[in-house]
Amino acid sequence: MTMIGKLYKRSALETKESLWSIGGETLDRNYADYHAYKQWLGPLGAKRIRLQAGWARTEAVPGRHEFDWLDRIVDDAISRGVQPWMELSYGNPAYSGGGDAQLAGGIPHSTEALEAWDRWVEAMVLRYRDRVHEWEIWNEVDHKDCVPVKGYVDLYLRSAAILRRHQPEARLWALALAGDVSYAEEFVSLMKAAGKLDLVDAITFHGYPPDPDCLRLYHELKLMMQRQGVDIPLRQGETGAPSQNSCGALRDLDWTPLQQAKWNSRRLIVHAAREIPMNLFAMADMHYNRPDALSGLNPKGLIECRSDLTAVGPKPAYTAAQHVFSVFNLSVRPEAGLAEGLFPAAPERLRVHGFVQEKTGARFVAYWLGGAQPEASEVRESLVFSEKAGMKHPVWVDLLTGEVHLPEQNRIPLWDGPLLLAEVEALDFEPLEDESMAG
Repeated sequence: MTMIGKLYKRSALETKESLWSIGGETLDRNYADYHAYKQWLGPLGAKRIRLQAGWARTEAVPGRHEFDWLDRIVDDAISRGVQPWMELSYGNPAYSGGGDAQLAGGIPHSTEALEAWDRWVEAMVLRYRDRVHEWEIWNEVDHKDCVPVKGYVDLYLRSAAILRRHQPEARLWALALAGDVSYAEEFVSLMKAAGKLDLVDAITFHGYPPDPDCLRLYHELKLMMQRQGVDIPLRQGETGAPSQNSCGALRDLDWTPLQQAKWNSRRLIVHAAREIPMNLFAMADMHYNRPDALSGLNPKGLIECRSDLTAVGPKPAYTAAQHVFSVFNLSVRPEAGLAEGLFPAAPERLRVHGFVQEKTGARFVAYWLGGAQPEASEVRESLVFSEKAGMKHPVWVDLLTGEVHLPEQNRIPLWDGPLLLAEVEALDFEPLEDESMAG
């Protein structure tokens, strides 16, 4: 098959807006170092970065707010074309009843700690309201019985009131749900009963299924909202695969860098097919220095990092994400029915998602063998597409490498990594020298 070029990789500064965000989590606990990987942030092409503000780090001494570390990150990200969105958490052991500064460490509950929390939230919004416009209140509050729903509702209401008082246009995101739909339903019910659903601009949810095509939690949340008679936007706030055996989510499975690249890319595309904004976890490997079972390397980063948090460099998943972020921008929309009749002898595991480039009207489909965790194998099969589909000047694209090829006799490759079959006008790519489109 003839290679004719490689996909153009669009940086954040070249992109006006997109569905994509990249995870910059755990900086508040020094499990990763933003300044070790920042040079790769802009070229990645994601338009947002999720940051954890870290109450315990910004107020290690009661009454003294230290924002210099966070200022440097926020300002640098913006200079690279990447907009921070801020998660407010975790607890602060500097206060009695302030909770722990870790996942599932509990929310502040004493009068002293809650008053200190209020002062910190106010200091945050006053400092960053000219640069940060989206605020998420707590992370995975449903995780391991972190706090009863009523306690979270109270914390959410007091935090949202402060944010909206000082930044009326602020967009407020709730829950960062680990997976407990009943928890989310009780939260929505209590907020509706209080007449405060106007304080919830979106619900964020997480998910780490072995099969990246699985959107079970999204669909369960949509059904929950139907039961409640509400329609709150949903955003994927945290999801991603490791590149090797690890601590954290998906730790019970074996992984390679190739499997990570396939998983992440497929995960991104299934969200794009439903126009769900998604935050890919994470920009860089994290080294959890904790006295519990979560301690160790979490290699979900697109950038490989050493145990001292210095960066080694991009993994294959980084390059793959660049390609997905460039192709699936907001000038592209999902189009149901494009795959109808396209693959006359489609295998049962074939997954196909159709899209249209709005500027040109050119069509393309993303396809792969799905239904399971991607394999470590590079073996590919072949797939025949029909001329009856009427696709003009078709090319196929490997999203992991960005290579654009001409098909041979309507035959294209197939594996469990994402590929595109596209009208050439749908793509921005850099042609190889002395190569031109046939036909």
